[in-house]
Amino acid sequence: MQYSEWQEQLVETVQACRLKAQEEYKKRLNRIQTAQPVQNVSVKLTFNDYIKNFVVNSSSVYSGDYNMIEGFINEWKALVQSLQLEQQPVHVQQAIAIMTGDIERVVENIASLSPNDEEFTRKVMKQLDVFISYVIVSIRDGWSTNPELYSKLLTITNDFLSQMGVHTIPLQLGEKINYETTEPVVSTSNITDDAEADETIKEIQLYPYVFGKEEIPFIFGKVIAWKKG
Repeated sequence: MQYSEWQEQLVETVQACRLKAQEEYKKRLNRIQTAQPVQNVSVKLTFNDYIKNFVVNSSSVYSGDYNMIEGFINEWKALVQSLQLEQQPVHVQQAIAIMTGDIERVVENIASLSPNDEEFTRKVMKQLDVFISYVIVSIRDGWSTNPELYSKLLTITNDFLSQMGVHTIPLQLGEKINYETTEPVVSTSNITDDAEADETIKEIQLYPYVFGKEEIPFIFGKVIAWKKG
């Protein structure tokens, strides 16, 4: 396919996506505003349970549709407003305020990019790196304080990343580390006498994130691995 043909198809796709996104945003916003509280069984899910379920074999990749990312920030703000944060501890209010600021900056930066830029994909991936490093990690760190609240934030965040063409690579406790996708972090509680357990995953801190059909993650997974003493 010639580059000019690819550009024409991209423009047509973006125009179609904008029309679809407007209706989809209205539906999603209505769903958030009328959502029932998370049931107790959902609250028992861990942060990694939510991320593990976010293994999306999606071939879709963000193509420059501003309405879609604008819809996400509006949905995020509507959800935050519905959470009645004034009833939450100050540190939770502050954490969510910081995340909202980070999201606004990333969304603004992505919206400013042109699909005709030869480095468009690389620049989008850089912004998504910032998004995950700040927002997803912040949600993970706050999870233990209020899993019901943070699970709602993570659900719409995963939805946004999925639409951007991002998915995670699955990891399993007890499996050998794949150094092409995952890196161990320093730990003082990972020594074992079991030789077979050496360099196997003890704890998952962050799953690897992949963009589109790329095989190498743009964010490596982070795990605590067993080490033979």
